Amino acid sequence: MESNKLILSAYGPFERLELNLAPITVFTGPNVIGKSFLLRAIYAVLTPCNQGVLDVGVVISRLCNDSVCNDPTCLNRVLKKDFQILEVKLDAWGRRRGLKYDATVGSVELLEADCFPVETLFVPGNRALLVSHTYYPVERAFPGLNERIRGYVEEYVNTVEKELTRLLEKAPDPIKGQMKEFIERTLETIIKIEDFKTYVKASMKIAEMLSNLTSTLSKYGVEVHDIVKARNNIVEHLNAIISLYMNPPTSDIVTLLEPLVQRLDPDLEIGITYKIKLGELVSDVEKIVEKLFPEVEYLNIGLPGISEVPSDIPLLPSSILHSYPLVVSLAYAEKLARAGISVVLLIEEPELGLDLRRQRILAEHIVSAVKRAKGMLMIVLSTHSTEMLVSLTKEAAKRRVRKHARVCEVYNGKAKCRPIGKTGRIYVKYMFEELGEIYSDLI
Repeated sequence: MESNKLILSAYGPFERLELNLAPITVFTGPNVIGKSFLLRAIYAVLTPCNQGVLDVGVVISRLCNDSVCNDPTCLNRVLKKDFQILEVKLDAWGRRRGLKYDATVGSVELLEADCFPVETLFVPGNRALLVSHTYYPVERAFPGLNERIRGYVEEYVNTVEKELTRLLEKAPDPIKGQMKEFIERTLETIIKIEDFKTYVKASMKIAEMLSNLTSTLSKYGVEVHDIVKARNNIVEHLNAIISLYMNPPTSDIVTLLEPLVQRLDPDLEIGITYKIKLGELVSDVEKIVEKLFPEVEYLNIGLPGISEVPSDIPLLPSSILHSYPLVVSLAYAEKLARAGISVVLLIEEPELGLDLRRQRILAEHIVSAVKRAKGMLMIVLSTHSTEMLVSLTKEAAKRRVRKHARVCEVYNGKAKCRPIGKTGRIYVKYMFEELGEIYSDLI
C-alpha cells in the first residue's frame, strides 16, 4: 500500500494530475471541485476482473456514476471540455491499471490491465437508505442470488397486498371497485420489477396511481393517516426492492441491505477474493456502533441486521441511517485486510449525520483500522469537515502513522498534498482562512 500513484488526463475538472496515495489519504476542498471524481477514478480502475479480463462496462459505469450506463460515449460526461482523449491510470502495488478513451471514435482501450486481487469498496455520500449507485449485475458476483431476490420480491408483494386490503376494507362502497383495480395494477407492476430500468418505470406509474387514489379516498372521507400509512408502506417496499437489485462493490452491500427489511442471515457468505459470513461481522459492527452511539442500548433502538427486531426505516435517527453502511463497510474491510487481502475503502464525507464528538470517535477508528491492518488496508476519503480533518491528522500523529497519511487540497484542477506534522498539525488554506473570516468577530 506504500506506492500508489494516480494519473489523470482530461478527466472531469483535471487537465493533468498526478498524485501519490498514502494508506490514509484525505481529499478536501470546496464543493464541485473534483473530490468525488478522484474517488470514482480510483474505484473504476480497481474494478474486479471478470474471468481474467477487466470488465469495460463496469469501469465506464463507475466513472460515469451511472448504474445503467455501459455505453463508452457515457465517458463524454467526465471528459474535460475541449479534450478528446481521457486517461485514468493507477500504479498500484507495482502493477499498472487504467483506461484510455478516445471521444472521436468512442472506443475504450484498457492500459496494461492486470487482475491483481484488490477488494474495493465505495461508500457514497447519499447513503441514508444504503442505496448504492453501482455498478454490475448481482448474479455475476453471487450466483443464485437473483433467485433469492425474486423470493423477497414475492414476500414484499404479499405484504403490500395485506396493507392495501386493510385500506380497501375502510373504503366506501362506491369506490371499492376502483380500489380493487388499483390493488391489482399495483401488485402486477411491482412483481414485474427486475432491474433498475423497470423499477424507474414502475415507481413512476405507481406514484401516479397513488396520487389519484389518495385524492379519491380523501373525498370519500377515509382518514388521512390510513392513506399515508399505506402509501409509505408501498414506497418503502419499492425502495427495498430496488436496493436488492443495485449492487455496490464486491462486498455486496445487497446483503447488507437485506437487514433493512428482514433479519440478517448469519450464514450468508459475501466477497469474491475471500469469503466472510455475515454473522462474523455482527460483533465487529456492534463494537463500532457502541462507541459511536451508546444511546442505542438505553433507547432500545433496533439496528439493521444486529437487533432481533430491527427498527422500521423511517424511525431510525438520520445519524444512524447515514453511518450504518459506513460502519459495516469499515468492519468488512478490516476483516478482509487482517485476513491478508489487499483492500481499498473509498468514502465520501464520513462525517455525514455525526456531531463533533462522534466525528472524533470515527476518525480514531479509521486510523486505528489502517494501523491494525499492517499495510493491507488503504482508506481514501473526502471531507468538508474541519473536525474530521483535524481529528484524522491528530490520530495519525498519536498512533505514529502520520508518515503513512496525506491531506490533499483539491482546487482549480490541481491537488496540493501535504504531509502531517509531528503533533498532527496541518494547514489547509481554503478551509482555515474561510473559518477565520467567519469567526474572527468571536475570537
